[in-house]
Order: sequence, then C-alpha cells, then structure tokens
Amino acid sequence: MMTLLVMMLLSGGGLLAYRLGQKPTGLRPRSAQVPTRRCRGNAGQTSAEYALVLLGVGAVALLVLGWATKTGKVGDLLDAVYDSLIGSVV
Repeated sequence: MMTLLVMMLLSGGGLLAYRLGQKPTGLRPRSAQVPTRRCRGNAGQTSAEYALVLLGVGAVALLVLGWATKTGKVGDLLDAVYDSLIGSVV
C-alpha cells in the first residue's frame, strides 16, 4: 500500500486514475513526454575547483608575504640559519 501511495505522489495522481479505469487529465502519454536530463554533467567542475583553490592559496601567499616584509622575521630566520651553517663548517 505504501508503494502505491509513493507512486501516486510521484506521478501526480495519474497512476490512481489508470487504476480506477479513468483517463487522467493533464498528463501526456509517455511517448509524448519531452526527455529530460536527470543529472547534469560535472564537466568543468574540477577546473573551477582548482581555480578557486589556487585563488585561495594566492591570497594566503600574499598575506604571508606582506607580513614577512613588514616584520623582518624571515630575514632574521634566514640570517640565523646562515650563521649556524657557517659556524658548523668553520
């Protein structure tokens, strides 16, 4: 019974009319229905996702670059690494 109810809801009442022997109104026969695409393709979606990820990474890189040039922390870090390498070689 539940299956019949679900099918009736999905078909807009046409199934019930056929079961009762009546001709449903407002419904076209299956052969006259316009075919529809049930699911849209994902073509281009991956490219769009990559583009958005690259934009996000670029924005973060610009923020880090702006922070590094204002504070001078990167230069201090590189100087410490260079001094440590020179000190271990000599």
